[in-house]
Amino acid sequence: MGSGLNAGVRLGLSVAVLLVAARASAQPRMPQYVACVGDSITAGVGASTPEMAYPAQLRALFGGAAVVINYGHSGATMLSTGDLPYMNQPEYAAANSYLMGTAAGSIVDVIIMLGTNDSKAYNWAPGGASMATQFATDAGALVDHFTSLPNHPVVYLALPPAVYTNTYGISDAVIHDQIIPILMQVAADKGIPTIDVNTPTMGHAEDFTDGVHPNDAGYTVVAQVMHDGLLRVPQVTLTAPTAGTLMAGMPIGLAADASGGTVAITSVEFFAGGTSLGVVTQAPFEISWPDAAPGSYALTATATDTTTAAATSAPVQITVAGPSCGCRAAAGRPSAGALALMLALAVVSRARRRVTASSRTPARSRR
Repeated sequence: MGSGLNAGVRLGLSVAVLLVAARASAQPRMPQYVACVGDSITAGVGASTPEMAYPAQLRALFGGAAVVINYGHSGATMLSTGDLPYMNQPEYAAANSYLMGTAAGSIVDVIIMLGTNDSKAYNWAPGGASMATQFATDAGALVDHFTSLPNHPVVYLALPPAVYTNTYGISDAVIHDQIIPILMQVAADKGIPTIDVNTPTMGHAEDFTDGVHPNDAGYTVVAQVMHDGLLRVPQVTLTAPTAGTLMAGMPIGLAADASGGTVAITSVEFFAGGTSLGVVTQAPFEISWPDAAPGSYALTATATDTTTAAATSAPVQITVAGPSCGCRAAAGRPSAGALALMLALAVVSRARRRVTASSRTPARSRR
């Protein structure tokens, strides 16, 4: 009962985060097919039934909108030098075959969660020498392989869950301190997203059957984290201008901060209401709006990343006020009052010039 409560609290916090994010607008990448690549944690060891494994629960979370298939192989390693390299297993071949058979133009995602078995001493440091460099090479190669398939799937590197006391020789310290930083670096180098399963499972030994494999409650947490990770969007904030009143006739500078984490931002488009003001394809994300007519506007910025996920900032409300003298009317044409004022000023100016010229002319001497 305690583990279920903890899992529920964590899921509630996840929903709360999503509600906060919803103040802005999110346009996530919605997959049609998801291939779950991994080891026994992907396969579902420790679950009471196959339907409680995380891929099956993930499929249920998508409500039939996505086909989710389990390609986990117990004991598999990322390391090509490990005792059971994933790339040599039948699930690897099956995943390739299935993904290559998806219809052209399909939206395909691949989740890779490997590294737990790599932390075993005889895999990670055979003879005392670390296999960190080899791990990075093999992780990069697996990512490249899947991204090169015909539909160019988006590959997500999942950071393995926390590990507790176990009899398998699996090291939480190696996973947390060495393997996860490598996975993060590979993701950054390849420009692909990560899904952090490690942090939500830390401090929750009650969600594991044997210190390594989650129980049903633990797999529920993993499935929700994977679901939210697949629906990630970039972060974008409109930083200028600030809300308030601006004067017409002056260019308005718009600027935004945008980040996709390990995923590059491909564009930021600025809007006044539903009207596009311009697109910027690289940082700094800034434009100038030179001809804003008087009125009220809701300004936003929409950031899109290389996965095609997009997000729109919370709106900033501004009012563009016309000059107080009424010197400019709609469409930029002088008003009647402005024309009269301009004419009067011209007459006064001409009269002043005549007076000045007269005072400077020397008087003629009398004869």
